[in-house]
Amino acid sequence: MPNQANFSVILAVRYAKITIALLMLVGVIWVAFFLYDNLYKPITQAMVTAELKAKVVLTNVNKKELTEVIDLIEKNTKLPTLDWSSLADPFAGNRLPPSSSSSSTNNKAPTTSPAVTAPQ
Repeated sequence: MPNQANFSVILAVRYAKITIALLMLVGVIWVAFFLYDNLYKPITQAMVTAELKAKVVLTNVNKKELTEVIDLIEKNTKLPTLDWSSLADPFAGNRLPPSSSSSSTNNKAPTTSPAVTAPQ
């Protein structure tokens, strides 16, 4: 009995060392990733942004051409106005008459379509 108790303590200490070493390795990897994500990447992005700002300041913009392009884009994106009175009603021939409570068997489609006016 005492040998098994000593043996299990020895195994526990041995596995504890391995567990602690693995936890330390995971901690070092996490710290490295944290520093990369929160320190290195923002610094490099700031350097790229500063370089791009310096390049943009040196370029001249022709405001007349810019406004012409913007006006052309706005002109091409505007939808034409619709004349609703010229559009045919696609549902004009498919209407059923209103059902009355006295005759529930009269479900025939009308032979002539009623005149429908489009909203204006």
